[in-house]
This record gives sequence, C-alpha cells and structure tokens, in this order.
Amino acid sequence: MRNLTMTNQLHRLRTVTLAISLSLCWSWAQPGVTGETAASGHETKPLILESEYAKCRTSLPDDYPQLADYRRMLLFWVVGAERYWLEDPAYPKLGKCRFTTEHVHVRTARVLPAYAALVADPDCRHPVWTRQKLIERLNSAIGFLCATYSYDKAAKGSWSKRPGRNSLRYETWVIGNMVDVLQIVPEAITPEHKECIRKILIDIIEDERTSGRARSLADYRHEGITWTMNLLARAAVLYADDPRAEEWLDLAKHGYASSLSVEVDLQDETVVDGKPIKEWVSRRQGVFYPDFTLDHHGLGIHPGYMAIAGHRMVSLYDLVKRHNKHVSPVWYHHFRDMTGVLKDLALWDGRIAFPNGNSPEGVPL
Repeated sequence: MRNLTMTNQLHRLRTVTLAISLSLCWSWAQPGVTGETAASGHETKPLILESEYAKCRTSLPDDYPQLADYRRMLLFWVVGAERYWLEDPAYPKLGKCRFTTEHVHVRTARVLPAYAALVADPDCRHPVWTRQKLIERLNSAIGFLCATYSYDKAAKGSWSKRPGRNSLRYETWVIGNMVDVLQIVPEAITPEHKECIRKILIDIIEDERTSGRARSLADYRHEGITWTMNLLARAAVLYADDPRAEEWLDLAKHGYASSLSVEVDLQDETVVDGKPIKEWVSRRQGVFYPDFTLDHHGLGIHPGYMAIAGHRMVSLYDLVKRHNKHVSPVWYHHFRDMTGVLKDLALWDGRIAFPNGNSPEGVPL
C-alpha cells in the first residue's frame, strides 16, 4: 500500500509539475552596471536582463530534467520567494498568507502549485521547508484567498467574478490554481478550505453557464476559452454528483475543441465522441491559423498563449486519469499539431523562441 501511495504521488508530481511548476520561476531581473556606467555614477540596463533563475539555469546538467531536478529547482524558487511573502493586517491569525504587494490574489494563487508539488514529493527532505511547513503555507494562502473572495461585486482588497468581453478574467487564474492544489495534494487541504474551493469554483462556472457565455464562447479570447472551459471540466469531474455536472462537461468539450480549431474543421465530418468535428467546433471556429499558430498582443505568432492550452489540458488530463474517467479525444483535438509548432520553436535550454521578436522600434532583430 505504501509503494502504491508513493507511486501515485510521483505520478502527480511528474504530470502536473511538468506543465505548471517551472512556469512559476519568473525572473527577478537584476540591472547590470558596467565599468563605464559605474564611473559616471549612472546605471543602465544591460542588453539582456539576467534573472536569478536564468543564472541558475545555465548550470543545469546535460541530462536535465530528472525528477530530482524539478525538486531542486522548486526548492530553489521557494527559498528565494520567501522574502515576498507577507502577513495581512486583516487576517493576523493566518501569518504569512499573501505574496507580494501588487496583484496580490493572482500572484498568491500562482505560486501555490510549487508548494503543492513539493508536498506531493515523498523524497523532498529540506531542513527548513519540511512537508508540514509547506502544508501550513498552502493552507494559510488558501485561507487568505477564501476570506477575500466576494460573491458579489468586488470591493477593495477582494477578488470576484469579472465577466466582460475579451477581459483577462483574473479570477479564473486564481481559482484554477486553488483547484491545482486540491488536485495535487487533496490530503493536505483542510476540510474547510476544500469546501470553500468548491463554493468559489461553482459560483464562477455557474455564472459562465447561466449567462450563456460558456455556450456562445463569443466573449473569450483564446486563453479565456481554455482557462474557463478547464474550470467547467474539472468541476464536472471533482463534483460528479452535482446535477449540473453533465452540462458543465458538455460545455467544456465544445469549448476545448473550439479553442484549438482551424477553419477547415467546419467541414470535417469525422465523428469523435458521438459528434462530427464540425459540430464540436461550431460555436467558436477558426481560433488558430491554418499552420496552428496564434497571434496576441500585436506580436504576431505568440508561443506563450499557444502554450496556455497545453498548460491547462495537462492538468485536466491528470485529473481525469486519476479519477479513472474516459479521456475523450475531444479534449486534445489538434493538441499534437499545436505542440508540434511549440517544439519547433523550443531552444536548447527549454526557452521558446518568439519568431516575431519584441524589439524596440528602429532596432534590427
């Protein structure tokens, strides 16, 4: 039984951590000072900003990544991130429960999967960041996010539903990462927090369902489809006894198929999971270009937003498999085509090339 438990924990760590955890290692840019600028007393930014994570990345071994490398990098991040954790005056009993001072709810939620992945790792034996300390930090942060969620209009210091055409929908990020933790280490989350996550998740997805947005898909940008449909799908799996679960699942399937669709899909008669492809994608067709690229932010091809689909699809796949559910081909419609493009854009050290660049005006690439 113990070996089975450890196998399950390793499965969680490999599948979920690969998609979401290393993305948490965002950079803390350090401006450089050259001899010339030091002499003049003025600092100028170097042409290439090197973060603490980037400097660490250059020392990675040739056989990276192994499971131990994920652990090492996540611990490196957790130790360095401690300086950004703060107490909230309104919730003193929670201790350090919020991350940074800006975009607090989004940033607090985004870091949680790193802590959850380490909790799930039976071989993580850090002298300071013990399993118990990691669990305490997870529950403090989730407690803060639960306490500051508003079921009505958001007030200062709170977060809530923010529907709107082409909006970023930060609340889907926040609850999505809270569900990540519940998915990775359910045994580490208190019953009170589990119930809170359930209530917030259902509050958000029911607003999408009853408003008609989840059916029409018209109000979402590409990433909005994948973020929101992922919530509907995971709620249907986690709370399968809810009478609305079947409809959540159907909406999510249509949304996922549409999120990676190209124009020719509208003529595709191939039957998948009981329907022709053209019916699965009919609500929002042609999201991707024919070569399975996507543009965003005026940058032309935008691999970052292309990868968002993979990020959330892997989390859904992990959940479906661990609940012994059937993985419908609808979930990964064109997923291999899109990831093939990302592989072609991958650099030797794991970074992704942006073929259009992001150069200042007048500076050649």
